[in-house]
Amino acid sequence: MTTGLESGGYVAAGFEQVQDVFEENFRIRGETGAACAAYSDGECVVDLWGG
Repeated sequence: MTTGLESGGYVAAGFEQVQDVFEENFRIRGETGAACAAYSDGECVVDLWGG
């Protein structure tokens, strides 16, 4: 993230757009802290945090 906030996590191939939108919340909408996880067929495909 380019916001100066600490962030991390994991995004599986094919789910990069989720990370783009997640980071957009910090850059454009002024989010100060958030987390997001998503599963597909029982497998974690997104696990992001920032703040």
